[in-house]
Amino acid sequence: GDLGRTLIILQEEGEFEFSEIDLKKCKATSVVIDDKENWNDKFLNETIRQHKPQVVFIEVNEMWNFDQINLPSYLDIQQVMTIIDGSTFSAYFNNMRQNFVNMVRGSEIVIVNRCKPTEETSNLKRSLKLIILVQKKTCGLVCSAVPVVML
Repeated sequence: GDLGRTLIILQEEGEFEFSEIDLKKCKATSVVIDDKENWNDKFLNETIRQHKPQVVFIEVNEMWNFDQINLPSYLDIQQVMTIIDGSTFSAYFNNMRQNFVNMVRGSEIVIVNRCKPTEETSNLKRSLKLIILVQKKTCGLVCSAVPVVML
């Protein structure tokens, strides 16, 4: 459905940029903020005031701790999704395990893209299931199963 004016805040330019045509079709605007120093209430308030969105999507990568990002009180988080690049998972997971645990911890859904059916994919599934299992035990009965989608 139509979300209305949408603001997409990105922490970095990705491999693929949003096309202006697609953004216009969706009534969306994207803004890149690639410096942690600029990620603050003043920036968010100015950006939201300028674009007047009805919906805000915020892309946070594993190098930034989302818990340390102060959002204005008028922004209400509706859903947290984690998207993981399956082709680089092992390198990042082996070297920055805690970052992955933090990313998955608050997610309602985990999507792993760029997967090829290999032994590495099995390791990835096992690792994610372990993180989710530990999360469920830590949270008690409040947590439900976190779906993991492999693409």
